[in-house]
Amino acid sequence: MKIHLSMSMNDQMLIDYVRRMINTGARKVFVPMYLVNNASHEALAEVRRICQFNRVEMEIRG
Repeated sequence: MKIHLSMSMNDQMLIDYVRRMINTGARKVFVPMYLVNNASHEALAEVRRICQFNRVEMEIRG
């Protein structure tokens, strides 16, 4: 993924969280709602792409 200077800290936190879960071997990633609420549409699209590429399911938990 290309990191743009305009990417917010909230976007980076979401992407880093999902990557960490995948790197630890998770086959299903449970993402806290507060990370999703604070992220941009571009970050959410990137997270979906990362999950699809790694064949990992993503679930948002409130």
